[in-house]
Amino acid sequence: MSSEIRRSEIKLDPTLLVSSAFARSAPSGNQLAVQIGNVASHPRCCVRAALELNYDIIVAICAETSRKQDLLSLGLVSKIFLHPALDILWKRINGIGPVLSVLPETTMVNGQKRFLQPIDPSSWDRLNFYTSRIREFDDWEPREGSKEAVHGSYESFTELKFICPLFGNHVVGGFNSQWRLEADPMPDLGDSLAALVTNAPALKSLTLQNYNYSGLSVSLSCLLALESLDVLSLSRLEKGFIQAIAAFPRLINLGLSLRRALLDYGGVESGFTSLKELIIEGSALDLKFFFDATRPKELQEVTIKWEYQDVGNPPLADFAVITPLFTSFPFLRSLTITKSSTSFQDLDEFQLWLIFEPLLGLKSLAYLHFDIPLPLSDQNTARISCAWPHLEELFLKAATDDLPSLESLMHFAKNSPNLKDLSYFYLLSFSAARRHCLAGE
Repeated sequence: MSSEIRRSEIKLDPTLLVSSAFARSAPSGNQLAVQIGNVASHPRCCVRAALELNYDIIVAICAETSRKQDLLSLGLVSKIFLHPALDILWKRINGIGPVLSVLPETTMVNGQKRFLQPIDPSSWDRLNFYTSRIREFDDWEPREGSKEAVHGSYESFTELKFICPLFGNHVVGGFNSQWRLEADPMPDLGDSLAALVTNAPALKSLTLQNYNYSGLSVSLSCLLALESLDVLSLSRLEKGFIQAIAAFPRLINLGLSLRRALLDYGGVESGFTSLKELIIEGSALDLKFFFDATRPKELQEVTIKWEYQDVGNPPLADFAVITPLFTSFPFLRSLTITKSSTSFQDLDEFQLWLIFEPLLGLKSLAYLHFDIPLPLSDQNTARISCAWPHLEELFLKAATDDLPSLESLMHFAKNSPNLKDLSYFYLLSFSAARRHCLAGE
């Protein structure tokens, strides 16, 4: 996208039809169908028709236009189309390139881009005109050289204090809906995060990669509009981290790693009031501390990665503290429990079943993925099949060769009418089929 859009550079598509968008948006009984034809031959007609449209219809037309060239052409038909078209074009930005394109011209110096002239107020106004429309900035996998372009040019940004390649004290307005934080390896990105929080207090989604963030808890405590937080990649959390995020009134999704984390759970009993989806990893003891202290009552989906820590307890005894934790979540619909590379061999079948048994009481459960091997006998299969009346997906592993018969799976057909996906071990016997073949001969 060039820094200045000229009409002579945009060729209008004479076959662009928007009648379908009009028909869907028009009130019933008053079908409205308009064709935007050759604008060069009918400019007044098109402009007059556009000016008479309801704004919602205009937005619907722009939303239905998929090709960027057509969207720009539509925006130039009339000023009334311009802002909705630009809102859609700039809604999601993949990389820093489009942002740089509306700034003054650059040149390559020693393999890095440099601005040819200082950035004056009019350039900042033009930058804000476009970037204020951005609702998602995704630099998860930036193109080669994009970060270097910013890094090599920061001296020309007289109004910015350089912190790291993507952040400054004057973050451009509009980046307030979703941001994925990714930067070159640096000792500490705490100031960078603080700048982002200061300039984008309405941030809704935040993913932090594995760097150091001094003052993390203080910075996060300012993001009261945050709905999704992913810190699974962080190898270290501050002591007051849980206390800082427990008070978020709108937090729905949380990704959290408890490995090597010494956290303070004091005063969080009434927190996490809106949390519905949780991805969490850690040792059995870490998980127990977290759930015992927080008890998020609205939890609907939980994914757990259990990491066995050999501190004297065998794996089975270590894992036994996990399954009872979920009995206090009445709305839990989805549960996934996976393990690290810990091997389960020569384990007592009775103990395995006792560990699994508390999950049979989760009557709202619709999805279960249980990575720990279980004794799947005919009797246990019958109990499993009638435990969850709303079951849709089930994944279980077998611990022994004592597998249920194929006939036992009929229990699921009887007791689980909503079942869509079943991953289950059973014993397939060919003896009956062989007898039928012999009788036919």
